[in-house]
Amino acid sequence: MEEKSLEGDVGSLGDGEGGVSSLAQLAREVELMSTTEQLAIAFFFRPWLPHSMFSKSIVEKVHDSGKLSGFAKFFIINADKERQGCEKLGVGSCPSLMLFWAGKPITLRRSGWDDSLQLVGPFTEENLVSIARFARETALHLSGDVLACDF
Repeated sequence: MEEKSLEGDVGSLGDGEGGVSSLAQLAREVELMSTTEQLAIAFFFRPWLPHSMFSKSIVEKVHDSGKLSGFAKFFIINADKERQGCEKLGVGSCPSLMLFWAGKPITLRRSGWDDSLQLVGPFTEENLVSIARFARETALHLSGDVLACDF
């Protein structure tokens, strides 16, 4: 799978206008996190899509609840404002999640699906928390950057 590069204009939740990050900020933070056992969750949304905005509110709610504090850092990226960078990352559909561990995107392997760097579609609070916890616990034991998922 072709390696994707994080370049462009993202940061952690709350750093930008309305809690929105830039791709440049995401790239810096993910690189800094490469030596930690912390999961980076990049959420891509489009402000004109109702289901995308619903999922954005879920990400904000999970972040604010503290359910994943200490092991996951959130980045919310407006895919319309970061169009070029999103194209480089292969992000076309929103809402979309990308997970990063040890400074690299995690390739998600699911039965019956092609390998992918992202999960696409709306989700619930419980889904997001489960995905993040599963990814982190599994990533702690990863040898490589492929995460075998059962979701």
